[in-house]
Amino acid sequence: MGFFIEGTTPVRQFYQGDMNFGPTFESEIQERGGLWGQHWTWMTPGLFGSAVTIEFFEDTPQAVIDGVLAVYEAHNPAKPAHTEQP
Repeated sequence: MGFFIEGTTPVRQFYQGDMNFGPTFESEIQERGGLWGQHWTWMTPGLFGSAVTIEFFEDTPQAVIDGVLAVYEAHNPAKPAHTEQP
């Protein structure tokens, strides 16, 4: 689990969690309709401390915030990326 820190404009919220992003996080976000291409971003550990950071902005709809956090909470960082077989 992470925690929220109220931000200032343009950042609405930071979410920081202890679980790293695995190789399938991006595809999991893309598979969940309506999240990819919305106004939010993520950063891996090491950029701003030891936790992953997800940023949501003033214009990020609450449904997108809820969806991204649901994908993150269900994410298995140890799951290998799918590779195509010849």
